[in-house]
Amino acid sequence: MDVDYQLLANLHHLLRQITELNDQLKRCPRMVTRAQQTESSIAEKLDATRTALTQTKLLANERQLQLKQREARITTQQGQRNACGNNREFQILTEQIAADQKANEVLSDEILELLERIDQHDRDIVQLKQQLVEAQTETKRVKVQVAERIQVLEREVADVNAAMRKHEQSLPGQLLPDYRRLVSNCGDEALAETTGQACGRCHQVLTTQTMSELFQRKIVFCKSCGSLMYLGQQALADRT
Repeated sequence: MDVDYQLLANLHHLLRQITELNDQLKRCPRMVTRAQQTESSIAEKLDATRTALTQTKLLANERQLQLKQREARITTQQGQRNACGNNREFQILTEQIAADQKANEVLSDEILELLERIDQHDRDIVQLKQQLVEAQTETKRVKVQVAERIQVLEREVADVNAAMRKHEQSLPGQLLPDYRRLVSNCGDEALAETTGQACGRCHQVLTTQTMSELFQRKIVFCKSCGSLMYLGQQALADRT
């Protein structure tokens, strides 16, 4: 049974179009997902920064309270030292005051560092809030863009499917069941253009008998991958 190889080439082209369009449809939701992930990442950073700010403020307040308590203790110790009656007690109080004053210097430096960290957290929060607004706007834009793109792609898929059905009507009746089974299982790899001495899909080298059948425009399935093979226009031209 002879088969129109140009018909198979047209069907193969349409099958490739369907594959590409379906791939684009699959990528569309991923665009929305990426935008949402970016938005979520910024929101998580903002929450973490807010938490860090709260914790830093609590720690700074704790250290400031410690500083005030130690300063009050120093004042008390200084009064006790002024009122003490012997050198031994005077020396002990002097050493305690010096130790507390030294500790207060370290504590003051820590408090200063915490206050600077609070300022940085405040700046980061302002920046992250702005980034979040921008990310939310971008997510909305992408959703609209993707929805519009999906509509276009679905119309194109419908058009290509209609063209395929029209072309399939010209296939020999005996071939149609095998063709549809292959398309269902393999998509655009159901067909394989053969331009040389090998299958265009799996590159299995063809026998002389198989090539002869192809040039006779017979229905030939690859014995290796099962694809329905057809000769491309260049191979037919070279033959003539």
